[in-house]
Amino acid sequence: MKDNKANQIISQISLQETKTYLHDSIQHWDGEQKFSTNVEQKKRAAYYKEAFHSVMTTLFPEEESPESLWPDIGVSKQYTKTFDVILKEQASLLGSLTKNFVEAKVEVKVTETVIPLVEWSFIIFSSMLSDYHYRLFRVRASIMSEHVGFSVSDVTKKFLEDEGISLDASVKTTEEFGNILKRILHSPETVKIVNALLSQSGYNKN
Repeated sequence: MKDNKANQIISQISLQETKTYLHDSIQHWDGEQKFSTNVEQKKRAAYYKEAFHSVMTTLFPEEESPESLWPDIGVSKQYTKTFDVILKEQASLLGSLTKNFVEAKVEVKVTETVIPLVEWSFIIFSSMLSDYHYRLFRVRASIMSEHVGFSVSDVTKKFLEDEGISLDASVKTTEEFGNILKRILHSPETVKIVNALLSQSGYNKN
């Protein structure tokens, strides 16, 4: 009788520890997926989060998400990348393409006005050159609007216009955003700046 009770207590402790471990793991990988700027790390985090969640729901089926009492507020169930996520993904890729001789990052600034404005600056830099920084372009948006606008140099703006892309109208979709971003990154000015930083930082393409 005593042995059965002891085994029951041990079993309960083990289950509780398992549940805690799974919960903490899900939270950990969820944070990695949300805040990592590396694309591969995000994919890895998403995989492990889903795997731990699958084990949790199998072992503890009562651990269900609470019923939502909110109305349908028009948000698609299918995940769509936001503009800032696209920017950060592309910034993280530059380092891998240049063996980290030239890197990129996205800096965010919020201007407190009646309707707050958000500005993302796409910065190219080289740690080999005393952390030299060059702002390639900016993206601006209002907190109350889904539309964004690009701000680039006159040289790049002329290149985009020659490519049939106008920056006068605000960007409304991620497809439009990605297309403009790709042309900016492919522009002669961008290529020239990256190559100049590579050369000055001692990178040998051979």
